[in-house]
Amino acid sequence: MNELANELESKGYNIKIQGNTIKIRLGGLTNPVSVTYDLAKDQYDVGTRDLPLGIIYAFLFSISLYGALVFISFLHAFMIAVCAFGFVSLIITELRVSPLRYFIAQKNGMKSKEKKQVNPSLKTWTMNPR
Repeated sequence: MNELANELESKGYNIKIQGNTIKIRLGGLTNPVSVTYDLAKDQYDVGTRDLPLGIIYAFLFSISLYGALVFISFLHAFMIAVCAFGFVSLIITELRVSPLRYFIAQKNGMKSKEKKQVNPSLKTWTMNPR
């Protein structure tokens, strides 16, 4: 995990290691991103929490829009603006995390190639060797 953190830091990412997780701050209006190591899959996973945040923003947007249609107030307009800001933040996060996802996919691919080279292929034994 430390070697991945060193490589990410050399690529210019703002990282912070917390246990088995690398927290990455992409800067600007982006949400925090985390990279974890999954022992079962033997690969790194990138987490952005976009699905829960998108559901929350959509729910708040629908409630605020309904409230604005029933009774126009400053609170409803403010909540619609906050939801629009949240959606923009999600889009910017996805745009900025794509090079990181590509890099992590390359690292996972290299790990699987190394694993295949370490394990020799098994030869089958037959009754009549020729």
